[in-house]
Amino acid sequence: MIKKIIIIILLTLCVLVYADSGRVLDGSDNPYYITTIYDGNDLRGIQYAQSNDAMYLVHPNYPPQKLIRYDHATWTIADVNWENGPFLDENTDTDITITPDATTGDVNLLTTGAIFDANHVDALWRLTHPVDSNTISGTFTATGLKSPTGNVNSGTVVEDQNSATLAVALNQNYRITTNGFWMGTLYIQKSYDDGTTWIPVDTYTGNSDNNLVYSNTETVDDAEYRLHLEDHWGVQYHRDEYYYTFTYTMVAVGYNRQGIVKITSVTDANNAVAEVLYDLGGTSATYHWAEGAWSDYRGFPRAICFYQNRLCLAGSAYQPNMLWCSQSGDYENMSLGTGLDNEAIAREIGAAGQNPIMWIKDRKGIIAGTTGAIIRIGTPSSKYIFTPSTITSERSVETGTCNIQPGLTNSSIVYVDRNRKKVRDLNYDVSVDDLVSPDLTIYSDDITDPNIQEMAWQKRPDEIGWFVKDSNIVTMTYNPAQGVAAWTEIATDGNYVSVCVIPGVDEDEVWVAVERDCNDYIMIEKFHKQNWKDDVWFVDSGLEYSGVAATSITGLGHLEGKEVQVFSDANGFVGDFTVSSGSITLSSSETQCVAGLGYTATIKTMPIEVTTQLGPSIGLIKNIRRVTLCLYESEGGRYGYDTMYDIIYPTYTTDFYTGLSTLGLDTGFRQEVYLIIDQNEPLPLGITGIAINKYELSNDN
Repeated sequence: MIKKIIIIILLTLCVLVYADSGRVLDGSDNPYYITTIYDGNDLRGIQYAQSNDAMYLVHPNYPPQKLIRYDHATWTIADVNWENGPFLDENTDTDITITPDATTGDVNLLTTGAIFDANHVDALWRLTHPVDSNTISGTFTATGLKSPTGNVNSGTVVEDQNSATLAVALNQNYRITTNGFWMGTLYIQKSYDDGTTWIPVDTYTGNSDNNLVYSNTETVDDAEYRLHLEDHWGVQYHRDEYYYTFTYTMVAVGYNRQGIVKITSVTDANNAVAEVLYDLGGTSATYHWAEGAWSDYRGFPRAICFYQNRLCLAGSAYQPNMLWCSQSGDYENMSLGTGLDNEAIAREIGAAGQNPIMWIKDRKGIIAGTTGAIIRIGTPSSKYIFTPSTITSERSVETGTCNIQPGLTNSSIVYVDRNRKKVRDLNYDVSVDDLVSPDLTIYSDDITDPNIQEMAWQKRPDEIGWFVKDSNIVTMTYNPAQGVAAWTEIATDGNYVSVCVIPGVDEDEVWVAVERDCNDYIMIEKFHKQNWKDDVWFVDSGLEYSGVAATSITGLGHLEGKEVQVFSDANGFVGDFTVSSGSITLSSSETQCVAGLGYTATIKTMPIEVTTQLGPSIGLIKNIRRVTLCLYESEGGRYGYDTMYDIIYPTYTTDFYTGLSTLGLDTGFRQEVYLIIDQNEPLPLGITGIAINKYELSNDN
């Protein structure tokens, strides 16, 4: 029985879903996938931000996408349905007008200026027309009899009355007044679904002439307003009978209506067809129009993050320094409104200068990485909430970045510089009261050659950055509190294409896409967990067999023609075998084993220096004669310099060895002496320390 399997796909314009280390299947046991708008060559330009089961994806060449998970095998991906923008600045040239031929449905747009382009298809446009005020008046009535003392003797109390409805548009002012003598409870209500659901706005309790004058602005969406009256009776005396009557007036104040259309086709530079998304205010020519900020013509944002319950996007081709933030708590609403704190934000980040924004990240404000500097975007102080009126920005660190989305560590941001060569940390330094950005590759400045293509950040069990180069992966184990920034290069039989990190049960899981020369597809593989105790797995692209005793292991077709190494719990390293027709034949029966591509793990120390009677040994000719290795859970391995020797373990045990091993060595006399330790078998080798026990100095010193 195979309990773990390599997952293989061909990279296409599809999203394939994986769960529990396996590929999700549909109801017909076929791989579940959804089609996307992306080209496979553009995948590295995608940045994303996730909120629960929804993920927003951006790329400078594609409309922002929304990926939603409903279940393991139920996903959707589509263009984000933005509300009310965003838009460029409104046109001010009175000679360039747009004339729609209708206010709803599909409309033809005629312009006096050559402003339309074929790449405007699917772009939003906002047209503003003046709209006259609208007034609705009416009367609430009830009858009854009263004695001179004011007590009700008989009559009718009206329990439920509704006024006529008043249409009020988004950002339109309205006013409600009543007049007369009445008693009862009066509710101001509004509806966003054509009267199906009524939402309370305000409540008044009437007593004789307790009339009202109420005014406000509709800030959410186009709405219907009404008055709802309960338990109505009043005091207007005539011939011993009391008539309970009062009037109301509701006014939607005249305003400039901002209608929104979506271009569906472009005939020429002066003519286009559009779908009306928000009703237009008229069919006259208007020079008050604004083009959508995002389109195939203007480009789309390349950077994204969440901040203070807003979805923030930044950096299009046309507006490389612009930051757009949604309304608070409404991630897809880009309405700028009239100055309320919860409204959307559109702000050009002047501190960026001429340097385009490459990425944004939430870290005590919005940190924006540009091609020339790091910008802090936030508020004047921590006592302020991030709003359209409190937003500030300032340059902080004069280092440029590329468009690789950075990693968020426990205390900082780790990013790749503009040349894709250096990896830098971004953290706050109390001594300078500002951000600083030390170079984390300073001791390994060539390990990122030729350049970094993408990165992913692992937080558990240790913080490790994973960086894809041309074909290999380099990792950086990072613990700034202990001064650790340790680099390692990982090569495999083939080329690493991509890497990602997702949360796991005990550890974060590291997944990679790999090209191997034994097949013509991309392989999706998952690195084994670091806590490998009782689950030895030191091969690449491996399978694990568990079942009845067998010598033939099948299912290895993805490694056809390759030499694989086999490890079993019962016999340790079994040997090397060549895959033929998808299988290998072992020399002995196994009930459990792991088979996969072998690799050699190598440690090469810095030049070894010792303290001699003459002082430090730097520059002296020396020969290292004996070393002690501090081993942890180890078996096998070699050590040496020019010649490699097997590591000798002091005692024999069926378990992996933890302890010291003192080993003889002869490096030859050299000014610079190194120690090399490697492991070329599928066995663990943990080195926690190296001590030099004996050395010789040359008489030629």
